[in-house]
Amino acid sequence: MKKIVLIILFSLYFVILSFGILSSVFKNKPMPLYGYYQEKPKPDFNKEEYLNGELQKKTEDYLQEKIKLRPVLVRLYNQINYSLYKKISVKGVVMGKEGYLFEKAYIDSYLGNDFIGQEEIKKYVNELIDLNIELKKRGKRFLIVSAPSKASYFSEYLPEKYLKQEKKISNYLAFKEEVNKTNIPQIDFSEYFRKIKPNHPYPLMNKNGIHWTRHAEHIVMDSLLVYFEKEFSYPMPKVEYKDSYTLDYAQFTDNDIEIAMNLLRKKPDFSLRYHNIEFTEKPENSPRVLVIGDSFYWGMIYMGLGQNAFSQSEFWYYNNEAYDGKEVKKLDKTLNKESLSKEIDNYDLIILWQNEQNLIRISL
Repeated sequence: MKKIVLIILFSLYFVILSFGILSSVFKNKPMPLYGYYQEKPKPDFNKEEYLNGELQKKTEDYLQEKIKLRPVLVRLYNQINYSLYKKISVKGVVMGKEGYLFEKAYIDSYLGNDFIGQEEIKKYVNELIDLNIELKKRGKRFLIVSAPSKASYFSEYLPEKYLKQEKKISNYLAFKEEVNKTNIPQIDFSEYFRKIKPNHPYPLMNKNGIHWTRHAEHIVMDSLLVYFEKEFSYPMPKVEYKDSYTLDYAQFTDNDIEIAMNLLRKKPDFSLRYHNIEFTEKPENSPRVLVIGDSFYWGMIYMGLGQNAFSQSEFWYYNNEAYDGKEVKKLDKTLNKESLSKEIDNYDLIILWQNEQNLIRISL
């Protein structure tokens, strides 16, 4: 079977070479590669670098990037490695059972391999208690939102070698235990999604992605709007579902790991649910909201939560970079406890938004 696949892939290689020659003639542009990389600058002549060979190497690297066929050849190389040897080109990504893709960092977190210790967790929660008290004094609200980890949601599909490992206490479980002892408001979508997973008709996480699906993001947004209105008495708009449809391929970030793999062929996927929505008019006196969190919040921005539900909003990504919640533009800020204290007065609600694995990366 491997020989047949190898013959097909090498035949495809020569077809692609032919296509590259034709595309050069007709000036067609191949599909670009996904992922972050820094473009190599055109090297200037330097006598010293020429004599020691450094200039030749820089020139070779520069020209390789300019080859029109490079994206196609990279995809072909990645496809051969994946199809024949199950090797994945993305750093830190492993393949589980039935082709499910996982990031190793999430697996380590699920197994408790990155546990920072009960005392550190208690210290962190005590800081959140102090913040909640300070916010109450100023007439503000505080909310913790927990997003799911794919490793815990799809733990049954982890590679066998990880399933054989002893599962220890994790940062998430220790954090949840400590927060449950407090009166800090929290919404745990990680626990909720695992609870409804057996009977929910559509995927809440995808086999080829790392984040929750767009359908799951709609559930999250609807839940938040209801919670804000019921628990905090904030006036909220309604979400009207204009159209819902199912696709056998992924949209938005539902297959973000697969996209980063830069393959020639799409991997088999679930049937995924999508919705077209509209918000009703934003009510007067809607809250000013600051969200401090990780990449699981981006979907809320892209769906228009900040623009349509809040009078003012801002997203502090990993508490290192600040983005305007309406325009998603980078803001020039240096974030620390002092700046957080000063910023509090600009908002009515502070949300700490964190995934299970990122508990050790986001702090206040």
